[in-house]
Amino acid sequence: MIRRRPPSGLAPAEKNRRFSAEPAFTLFEMLVVLIIMSLCAAFVVPQLAGSLTKMNARTAASKIAASLRYARSKAVAQRVPYRADFDINENRLTVRPYRPNGENTGHTVANSTLYDLPDGVRLEMRSDDSRPIKEDHAYTIVFFPTGASSGGRIMVLDEEERSFALSADLITGSVKLTE
Repeated sequence: MIRRRPPSGLAPAEKNRRFSAEPAFTLFEMLVVLIIMSLCAAFVVPQLAGSLTKMNARTAASKIAASLRYARSKAVAQRVPYRADFDINENRLTVRPYRPNGENTGHTVANSTLYDLPDGVRLEMRSDDSRPIKEDHAYTIVFFPTGASSGGRIMVLDEEERSFALSADLITGSVKLTE
């Protein structure tokens, strides 16, 4: 079967008719779509950034609560008091064995767990807590081998002042996180 080749040259009128019959987007339509997309992005991106900051604060509060629960479980398991030191200025939590009056309990600094809060998230004390903050802006919660704690409450805040409260119960040592 032999196929014939179509003529290579079409008349200019036939070329224009052939291209104008196909659907296509004009430059104006493309610009309108791009403007609509950029307006949507301008409104959506700030909303996402705000929710990311809140998510950072929520994640930090969850990690602090987990660290406090870890300190309590280590105190009970090892029968050694553990302390959670909050440094308000540095936005840092350190969990380590408790050594009253500097006595040596056989635990080293290697047993310490350090957690730095992410940028935009900070620790704060509220006036409803009766325990004072030390001069070096440190706050300590001690977990005892019986499961009890010295009790305490600390706030985790983000840049928009959304807060998460962490509290350690005095008698049971249980840690609660509330928004």
